[in-house]
Amino acid sequence: MEACIIACGRGSRLDPFTRDRPKALIPLGEQTVLTRQLNVLRQWGIDRVTLLHRDDHDPAGVARALSAHRPAVRTATAPPHWPGVYAWLREEYAAARTPVMTLNCDLILDDGWGSVLAEHTRTGATLTLAAAPGPGREEGQYGRPRLLTRTVDGLTTATRTPHPRDRQASDPGETLAHQIGVSVVSPAAWPHLDGLAHRAEDPWADEFVPALIGSGHDVRLAVRTTPWRDTGTWFRVWLAHHDLTRTEPDQQHIHPSAQLAPTARVDGWAYLGPGARVGAGAVVKNSAVLAGAQLDAGSSLIDGLALPDARIPAGAHHHATVHLPDAAPQPMPQAPCT
Repeated sequence: MEACIIACGRGSRLDPFTRDRPKALIPLGEQTVLTRQLNVLRQWGIDRVTLLHRDDHDPAGVARALSAHRPAVRTATAPPHWPGVYAWLREEYAAARTPVMTLNCDLILDDGWGSVLAEHTRTGATLTLAAAPGPGREEGQYGRPRLLTRTVDGLTTATRTPHPRDRQASDPGETLAHQIGVSVVSPAAWPHLDGLAHRAEDPWADEFVPALIGSGHDVRLAVRTTPWRDTGTWFRVWLAHHDLTRTEPDQQHIHPSAQLAPTARVDGWAYLGPGARVGAGAVVKNSAVLAGAQLDAGSSLIDGLALPDARIPAGAHHHATVHLPDAAPQPMPQAPCT
């Protein structure tokens, strides 16, 4: 089996970080989202991985960022719109002899997704979709939650996009709002990408699935019971750092090479990466200060993120913001109140 990480979205909510690179390269502690994905894929025996990114990303920069990743990641580009993405998938995998796993570039994988592969193999399904119950993302970020109807045996019998309040009590099976994160596609599915209009909100769910169901193929929905984990917004990136480095209240992870002035203060949960610097009288609270980022004297960062090599000037006080090198601080909507 091989995997394709789809990284063709605009990532506008992570601007300016994603102007020239995919969300897969968002840093999480001392790794990236992609590194974490590759580590889990390797555990499942998947060592052939393609990162499909936008044709207006900086290819040299993407290549440099991937050079340290093992196993090696093949890169390919598709136009930054859905028809180009699905045309690329159809052309690339039309002759595939084994299932192909496609996954979102901003998804934080864990061992639980491996059960999706086992279920796909066990059932012999043409397509298995892994989804999380509930909207799974911040209210208003993605518009209406998507709905699928699942029968008792796991088959997906309908795909639609009404508002949750329009749900009919007579719907067969279990109707679930969801966000699809992982799809396992058998070779028989790819020909059905031909002729799709690609005008729907989500061609994968709105067109590909109905086309397969209409052709009599077995489409299944594997629903996760754990919370949805992605890094599609700065708040979700902050939350990922919080959840991945904190196992108990107010736990702090300070890298041995991080530098704290004697009068610096670190409160609540905090992550300080390699070479992070916190100056005299500076305060870090419920925040992540990544590799090489710096808080100058008397500054503060509360409920925020300082990405690698960012700098908060002396005396500046920031709450619920994201800092990148050479960029104005970005607001982080829905950051927790402290």
